[in-house]
Amino acid sequence: MESSILGPFFFIELARKCAETISDFRPPKPEPASLHRIICNTHRISRVNQYVTCWVKASRHQKTLARLFKTDDMATFRKIGKSLADGSAVPGRRSLRGRVKMIGVGVAVLVAMTALMLVAAPRSSADYSGDRRPFDIAITVDDLTGNGRLPTGMTRLSIAELYIKALKQHGVPEAYGLVNVAKLQRDKDGGKVLDSWRRAGYPLGNHSYSHLNLNRASSFEQWKTDVVTGEQEIARRMDGADWHYFRFPNMAAGRDQAQHDSAMAFLKQRGYRIAEATVSFDDWAYSEAYARCLAKGDTAAIATMKAQYLKNIDQGIVRMKSLSHKVYGRMIPQILLTHLSGWGAVMLPEVLARLDVAGARYVSLTAVQRDPAYNGDDPWTGNQLMMERIARQKNIDIDAIAKLHRPGSLKTLCRNNS
Repeated sequence: MESSILGPFFFIELARKCAETISDFRPPKPEPASLHRIICNTHRISRVNQYVTCWVKASRHQKTLARLFKTDDMATFRKIGKSLADGSAVPGRRSLRGRVKMIGVGVAVLVAMTALMLVAAPRSSADYSGDRRPFDIAITVDDLTGNGRLPTGMTRLSIAELYIKALKQHGVPEAYGLVNVAKLQRDKDGGKVLDSWRRAGYPLGNHSYSHLNLNRASSFEQWKTDVVTGEQEIARRMDGADWHYFRFPNMAAGRDQAQHDSAMAFLKQRGYRIAEATVSFDDWAYSEAYARCLAKGDTAAIATMKAQYLKNIDQGIVRMKSLSHKVYGRMIPQILLTHLSGWGAVMLPEVLARLDVAGARYVSLTAVQRDPAYNGDDPWTGNQLMMERIARQKNIDIDAIAKLHRPGSLKTLCRNNS
């Protein structure tokens, strides 16, 4: 029957699509125009992969099956499917032996019913460490004009130029830089950082004026003021191009649902879209320790940090793919969250090289967020990493997927007493 040539991923994806459709099925209304979609109406089948190729069909196929089975009732439909799969006769119909079309429909229905059981049961985590299939990913960079302490021998501008060089070398067509305009007062070369980013052809967006965490703001009014302050500086450098992407500082989108909804309504009123993120390698956590160790000249500590971080990148890519398949049943386009820091600039070439090997195709943030995964009914848009957030909302168990290890020693590493 040639089933051996069809890989396991084919059947998992097939099961997901069939189950999604059957779970949406409702008994049709009398009017033909309102008949609901149905799955897997096969015609002139001759191969296993034709039996099990289930695509969501238009209402005319439901009418075909309803006419064939003399029923519009879902319960009866399932009973008939089981009878067909067992090779029994449908009540009031002739025996199925020799009737290829009827057998084909029965096999399709059986696959769909099996799919429901597959989806309902806990799914084991596949190993994606060797997966090299292409996937789309957008690169985003937070905290312009610079994150963390400025390392010895670096300037904010030199860090930005290192970042841009790595992005260009790896063919990244767009990298949104999310700006905290208040840092222009801190960094004497901060304006040059933003100008350099724009000369490279990369856009700017808003990350709030002072990186004010909504959940910690003294009032909602304070947070709104922090969002608005500095907008003109970003708009001026974007010179008429769209800059209305906003990412919540610390990806904290509200203490409760009411505050989140108020924030989203405010941002929408000002024309903003949320810059989501699906993957991060926690580069921000290394920034301060790297600056301290560099100032201290502790090359051994820096080498240890790099080894741990490279391991985290590899594990993070596997986690990203595992989460996507677990939560969505497919590899959705991804959004990488990084930070403009000395550590980030030094390690970005390694990050991109590993993404290249893993199959990354770099695309724009807008292109990624056109995917249906980013446009569902999500009550907590923008709050923490998206795939993990959706898993929590849908009660999908992701505990078996290995998390990144962030060394606890980073907070004390290379301090005077360490």
